[in-house]
This record gives sequence, C-alpha cells and structure tokens, in this order.
Amino acid sequence: MFFKIIIPVFDSDYIEKCIESIENQTFKDFVIIAINDHCTDDTFKKVKKLAKQYDNIICLQPFKKLYIGGARNCGIHYKIKSQYTLFIDNDDW
Repeated sequence: MFFKIIIPVFDSDYIEKCIESIENQTFKDFVIIAINDHCTDDTFKKVKKLAKQYDNIICLQPFKKLYIGGARNCGIHYKIKSQYTLFIDNDDW
C-alpha cells in the first residue's frame, strides 16, 4: 500500500505538530505533499525545514492562491501515483 498525504498549507501555528504526528506513525509507506497556499507568515518555511529532515516531504509552490480545494486538487494531480490519497488540514494532528 502506498499513500499520498496532501496538506494545503496556510498560516498555522500547528504545522510542525501536524507533520510530526504523520511522521511518527508506525506505517511509513507514504509521501507528504505540502502545497503552499500563499502563507503570509513563516509557516511554509517551517515545512521546508522539515522537508530537509524527512525525505518523504514534497513542497509545492503554486503561482497563485488556490484556496483549500484548489490546493488539494494540485496535490491530487501531482505526478506521484498512489493507491490512496489522504487529506489533512495544517492545524490537525
């Protein structure tokens, strides 16, 4: 089984906790696709820092604001194929 986990990223105090909660699962056959929905703070910088720590995080930077639905669609259509696609909001853990 292979999972693609899509996180639309916008200003959040919990993004690190969100990603760490995913990475700390016992199941490890997944990739995280984080889509920057034009953060106005340093949230996406935190994601990029975590991407250097974990090799299964992909950071996408769209040219325009997509809002949550568009950001999820961007992750769905990203070139990585998976059996399952999961969504998590950047303030969930």
